Amino acid sequence: MTSKWHNMIIRSMSFYIYKQINYLDMQEFDITSTLSFMIAQVSKNHKSVTNSLLQTIGLFAGQEMVLTRLAKKPNIVLNELAGFLKTKPPTVTKVTKGLQDQGFLIMTKDEKDKRVTRVNLSRKGENLQEEIARIWGIIEKETFKSFSIEERVIFKRLMQQIIENLESINFDLLV
Repeated sequence: MTSKWHNMIIRSMSFYIYKQINYLDMQEFDITSTLSFMIAQVSKNHKSVTNSLLQTIGLFAGQEMVLTRLAKKPNIVLNELAGFLKTKPPTVTKVTKGLQDQGFLIMTKDEKDKRVTRVNLSRKGENLQEEIARIWGIIEKETFKSFSIEERVIFKRLMQQIIENLESINFDLLV
């Protein structure tokens, strides 16, 4: 079944992709017909749904990523957290400060190096982990409710490939 489905997708997308590549050189190129535009739309819709559900527990999209990372890796340094989240340290500082103000985490100076800030969950942040997992379970279920197991496996592989492609872009060569 997977092989048949996969071949059908390949055949149907081949013409589409060929057509898109040829459009790259044309004046009337329409970004709204690209796969990248669809990814942007999916991302926007996913964030909107995530935000709506997380607001029921007092969080905004992205804050749950910080809290779940701290649950798995306590006493983390802000720069490590920024690296994990693939964002800039000032952004992480702002997010963690907001979460600290809400009582979800505790930020302390490192005992050996006072320039370094370490972050840990507070009891309130620890207690939120189950709700975050429940909400992400809902998001996962609703996002992929019409996908078969095989489609999910293929989609995950394709998404991993897209991430790798984007992370390997050499911007100096594109200009």
